[in-house]
Amino acid sequence: MKEIAEQGTVMNGVSSFLVTISIDDTTDLKSGMTADASILVNEKADALYVPIEAVQKNDDGKYYVLVPKKGKNETTKEVKQYVTTGLHNEDNMEITKGLEKGDEVILPTKSNSSQQPGF
Repeated sequence: MKEIAEQGTVMNGVSSFLVTISIDDTTDLKSGMTADASILVNEKADALYVPIEAVQKNDDGKYYVLVPKKGKNETTKEVKQYVTTGLHNEDNMEITKGLEKGDEVILPTKSNSSQQPGF
């Protein structure tokens, strides 16, 4: 990376910064090409991620996901499972406590999304 603009531009709530990079192999580049890119700023191996829309926040600011729980008569109901969150991007949220690999989460629908989403 050669240079990052000191000030970004905001469009529809998304900040963009002009970045100048250096490319080692330019054989496939054509005149006039442009690019949009995402830059990886953090990474964690063996992390547990759920879709970001599955994570919700209650009035106390605690995060939870809805999980299925079998009740009486083998009926399944949704229950809140409080979680601790970690890294996230626009699609996924890391869960550091409260869920284990293989646990199922329920994605909110109009009928169960009365709480405000976490993000």
